[in-house]
Amino acid sequence: MTYGEFRGWCSYFEVHPFDDRSNFQIPSALTRALLANINRDSKVRCEPFTYKDFMPYDPPEEERVGTIEDVMKIFGRHRESSQ
Repeated sequence: MTYGEFRGWCSYFEVHPFDDRSNFQIPSALTRALLANINRDSKVRCEPFTYKDFMPYDPPEEERVGTIEDVMKIFGRHRESSQ
């Protein structure tokens, strides 16, 4: 990894931090939701479970930071400064 790539990833991290929620907890939550739905009594609970029901913490939309456009601006700005 070059220094320029490293700086690009640092910029990306500022907009979209790498966190356990998105990287590691979603697959586990999906598995839990699947098992819960397999064993769910549809007469007691009509709505199926989703992975969000099994996430320890899922921030509200207004707390989420950045969009893909923000990331592209950061990388685009970085490319211009490295040339």
